[in-house]
Amino acid sequence: MKILFFADIHNDESAVDNIINRVKKEKIDFLVCAGDLSEFGVGLKKLAKKLSAVVPLYIIPGNHEDEEEIEELDSKFKDVYNIHLKAIKIKDVLLLGCGGGGFSHKLVPFEESKKHFKDELKKFKDPKKAVLVTHAPPYKTKVDMVFGEHTGVMSIRKFIEKEQLGLVVCGHLHENSGKVDYIGKTKIVNPGKKGFIFKA
Repeated sequence: MKILFFADIHNDESAVDNIINRVKKEKIDFLVCAGDLSEFGVGLKKLAKKLSAVVPLYIIPGNHEDEEEIEELDSKFKDVYNIHLKAIKIKDVLLLGCGGGGFSHKLVPFEESKKHFKDELKKFKDPKKAVLVTHAPPYKTKVDMVFGEHTGVMSIRKFIEKEQLGLVVCGHLHENSGKVDYIGKTKIVNPGKKGFIFKA
């Protein structure tokens, strides 16, 4: 199974076309968007419909969408799934989703979801195939550095240090698109517009 993760499209239709071409070429099974598919909501429905017409799309809000807009996509389109604050199993991969966030070291929705995520990981029993999808990056990594300062979320980092998942995918900071880091054995990726393929 192949999952293509991406983030920060910001209503760029050419970027969506590139993703669709990659889906067909690489034989991708699912798409996962780590937020900011739209530009403050503009283009959200159109692009979600276009992507999900090719393969199922799993999505969290970024800082350019709100929870209600993402939930509306879930209810409106057959193959769009809101994974914000949810733990969803796709075949043998567990997705944990938490969207939103900006330039703060604290992310309240993640704080409120940590226990739920930990409980789901215990039931899943295969951390190498568990993927945390956030819009905000974890603190003190290559993916949260802006102007020489770390701007990521501390609680996300602590969660990763303790749980040691297989993969963490985030977005938000365009300067760090394509960058990869590790916290222990956990791979941290900002896939950007081009995307990152996870094979399971």
